[in-house]
Amino acid sequence: MTRPAHLRALVLFFLIATAVGVAATLGLSTLQQRLERSRMAQTAITEIRLDTTALAAITLMTSQRPAVARTMEPFNASTMADLTMNLDLVAHLIDDHAVTGAVHDAANRFVKEINWSKDTLAHTGNPLTSGPYLAWFTLDGALASVDRVAERQAAAARRDATVGTWLIVIIFGGLIALLAGRFAAERSRSRQYAVLAATDGLSGLRNRSDFDRHLGEQIADAHRLDRALSVIVVDVDHFKDVNDTYGHAVGDEVIVEVAHRLSGERRADDILARLGGDEFAWLMPAVGADDAARIAHRALRVLNDTPFGGAGVVTVSVGVATLIDHSESGADLMRRADLALYTAKGDGRAKAVAAAHATVPAVP
Repeated sequence: MTRPAHLRALVLFFLIATAVGVAATLGLSTLQQRLERSRMAQTAITEIRLDTTALAAITLMTSQRPAVARTMEPFNASTMADLTMNLDLVAHLIDDHAVTGAVHDAANRFVKEINWSKDTLAHTGNPLTSGPYLAWFTLDGALASVDRVAERQAAAARRDATVGTWLIVIIFGGLIALLAGRFAAERSRSRQYAVLAATDGLSGLRNRSDFDRHLGEQIADAHRLDRALSVIVVDVDHFKDVNDTYGHAVGDEVIVEVAHRLSGERRADDILARLGGDEFAWLMPAVGADDAARIAHRALRVLNDTPFGGAGVVTVSVGVATLIDHSESGADLMRRADLALYTAKGDGRAKAVAAAHATVPAVP
């Protein structure tokens, strides 16, 4: 992936992640508010129970004591105010209006029973003690229903929070996986492009530019590590005649077969390339002059002793050169290998010649 493409992908990921983050924050905030509403409702229900229990207990305790009942009036008034406030709060916080309506009706009935009991006590000295308690039990049942609704609301909010959290994790995980997949695909394409850019389309070997790059690297390593470096240059003899006689398709088959046979002889560290046309180069790190001569002779036999399909017998000529010292460049090494190749061509072809030496001797 190119740098602009990387930047575009990162910016897109950042924008999507930001949008998801904002949405997640808002959604979680809403869920938190729902949980808080349920907790507040349950707290208000508890306070309603405490208030009504206190009112019922005071009614019982003061049922035969009018003077004590009058002293409790301020407390009763305050408790009634708290009861009204908590009832309104529950009605606001609970979504089930039928249940909250039942609570409101039961609370009103309870308050009326309390007031009637007080009036009866004030006028007759005999309060209605049974009415408030019956109303209190009814109200407590209604409060239990509201409590269950509040708990369901809280459970739903917790469930939605869990689902929302997992959705966020899945979305972010998907985004990261998508971005990683995009980067991996782009890296794979980049590697493929790099391979294609370094590969000769016909032979499948390295091309001239990639060979030159490796040559420079190997020359530097040979100088730094004080190790040998040899190169073999191979050229198909009378290749123009092959094309003219059998056609370019057969000529291409010869090129592919030469590449195949040479590939079968090279080591893992060797660099084999098609320099262009019918010329090949074989770079051999850590190989001295004697070993290079033997390898060149073996390659000559592999190429010249077996016919090339429709083209029949086709021969090659080979030039060999070994790095002399630290002063020699890659261009100098290739120049000496080319001179050795020209010598082989001028000396009748179908042979291998080492630079600055006589024809490569046959291996016993």
